[in-house]
Amino acid sequence: MQQLDIPTRMMKMKGFIYRYFLEMVEERFGLTLVDTLVGKADLPSDGVYTHLGNYPYEEMLQLLDALSAETELPKESLLHAFGTYLFGRLNATHPEVIGLYESPVDLLKGLNDHIHFHVQNLYPEAALPKMEVREMGPGHLQVLYESSRGLYRLAHGLMEGVFSHFNIFVGIQFRLLEADGTIVQFELEYEPE
Repeated sequence: MQQLDIPTRMMKMKGFIYRYFLEMVEERFGLTLVDTLVGKADLPSDGVYTHLGNYPYEEMLQLLDALSAETELPKESLLHAFGTYLFGRLNATHPEVIGLYESPVDLLKGLNDHIHFHVQNLYPEAALPKMEVREMGPGHLQVLYESSRGLYRLAHGLMEGVFSHFNIFVGIQFRLLEADGTIVQFELEYEPE
């Protein structure tokens, strides 16, 4: 697999990701902390994000660093929590898409085949992660995650959110195939339906 070598200053993320991140911070830690983060992070956008705008990925790293420093929680834990939160928000804003899937496995498989395909058509500039899902046996999935951003802990939380949506407990373990987290293998074990 060829590794993408994209400087973070060139990577962009959609504004809705930033908006949901700051929304999560406000819900869990309060509006005062959101103001503190935006002030300390010295963001070119001043922390103002439109839903469909594109913003430097560096801003997410700055916000995450500032949140970790203020809460004294590890960045990995905060990203994981955000992944779980993000799935809930995506489900709330796009129930017609999530409702197309009858199981968490179908939904995870549908990320690349359906959801990311349509997102890419709408936003050709979007650099979306890839998730290859393999059924290894009853109640056992293997997910290969690839992203130039290395936000695998966000993906971890997102997968837990998917299973939680279907009221199924899942145990997830992961192994970094690249030290920077750009390629990660997840092992998911759950009670088959």
